Amino acid sequence: MTKQFEDEFMDIQIRMVSTCMEGLEDSDQASPERMYIYAFDSSSQSFFNVFFVRKGMVLSFEELGVPDDIVEQVFDLGIDDVQELTELCDSREKKAPNQYKLVYDLINKKLDTEYGYDDLKKSNSSPIEEFLAWQESIEKSLKGR
Repeated sequence: MTKQFEDEFMDIQIRMVSTCMEGLEDSDQASPERMYIYAFDSSSQSFFNVFFVRKGMVLSFEELGVPDDIVEQVFDLGIDDVQELTELCDSREKKAPNQYKLVYDLINKKLDTEYGYDDLKKSNSSPIEEFLAWQESIEKSLKGR
């Protein structure tokens, strides 16, 4: 039963990656090397966003030339997926993460995941602030190379 849960949990995350990759199909620029997905879900709010790294630069969908309507569709589907992850955990009586950081290496086809269970309200932070801080940390690490 646990294996089935883990498979379903991973399938939803893979779907998040696939959805973001489909959004890139409408880009008029070269593909990025890495994709960074941040998703958040709690009883009071849900959040989904993504950024990319190409040639040592952090870029958004918009900076990659993806039309706004496609970006909106990707974000809506991403929120649906993170809510589905929460529902899956709840249905199996497992503690659901409220923060997901997915890093997908488009060159080597490798997915790394990190989950957070902290209550952002207690830390006086928001999902947007967490996303921007993560993006900034990646930018700094790229400049340090």
